[in-house]
Amino acid sequence: MRKILFAMTLLAAAAPAVAAPPPAPTVVTVDMADRGFHPQVIRLRAGTTYRLRFVNHDKTTHDFFAPRLLNDSWISREEGRKLRGGRLNVPPHGAASLVLKPLRAEAYDAKSTKALDVVSNMKAQVLIY
Repeated sequence: MRKILFAMTLLAAAAPAVAAPPPAPTVVTVDMADRGFHPQVIRLRAGTTYRLRFVNHDKTTHDFFAPRLLNDSWISREEGRKLRGGRLNVPPHGAASLVLKPLRAEAYDAKSTKALDVVSNMKAQVLIY
């Protein structure tokens, strides 16, 4: 019996370690309504992976444009394909999300670049701490 336990211990020690899957990203929902971002200040922690989920409650398309934030963040190649010209488009009465990991603490400006949104000054700030 001791030989069996000893052999099982050796086998367990020799087995390759299985890496734990990475934690699921923290979801932060940003509502887009009445030509504004809600919340208007989005607070994220540097080095943490987030899924920014944008929900458009309006009947027109909005987008999320924050080129400095996107340049200073880790974004997977797959997630990067969602961006068009550095913008994440959010369809009318729809949603879109982007997974990113901000790499440094800083304040970033974000806005929607659609014509009516520019006129109505649809802006937000992303604070990385």
